[in-house]
Amino acid sequence: MILGILGGVGSGKSTVARLFAEAGCAVIDADQAAHQVLQRPEVQAEIRRRFGKEAVNERGEVDRPALAARVFGDAAAVAALNQIVHPGVREAIARRLGDHRRLHGRQIPAERPETVLVLDVSLLASSPLQAECDRLVFVEAAEEVRRERCQGRGWAPEELARREGHQIPLAEKRAMAHWIIDNNGSLESTRGQVNGILGRLLARNRGLEEVPRSGKVDSS
Repeated sequence: MILGILGGVGSGKSTVARLFAEAGCAVIDADQAAHQVLQRPEVQAEIRRRFGKEAVNERGEVDRPALAARVFGDAAAVAALNQIVHPGVREAIARRLGDHRRLHGRQIPAERPETVLVLDVSLLASSPLQAECDRLVFVEAAEEVRRERCQGRGWAPEELARREGHQIPLAEKRAMAHWIIDNNGSLESTRGQVNGILGRLLARNRGLEEVPRSGKVDSS
């Protein structure tokens, strides 16, 4: 079973993915896949050619903060970077998805936690990868909470709105989901909701045939 994670910028999607991993699920982290692609010599050489020597360090490795600063606010530069990095990321994700399907099939409900593969991918709602997901979870957090988290990353105050302006509206993402996780509270509260969803995915609740669409899940 493939479980996709949706949510707004700063909502805590990666935190939720980590909690599923701690519960025994497999996870595909697209940011981690991108980091691995950036370590390929041919990718490093192409980034140096396209963005200059300032984008790599003295060892020829990509300097991610410098590269981010170089492309920030430049749509053409972002598109060029995506053309370099995204094919490798898509290939890595497709390989993991294929391996998981071959090993575990598409069983709903899932048999064991490790038969659930969580997909933590930015812009999943508008990606073809959404079609690979058997179930979707939306991570909800208030705008002020998300803004505070983003500023904790060192982002400018307007960056949250700028990024979300290029994405599918939150209400549409929320409507796609089978479950809503409220991530406004403590980590333990979120963990309880993750475990509640996993229990439903594993058919630990009597009478499960189809998962409900929408509605916050409690930790029972």
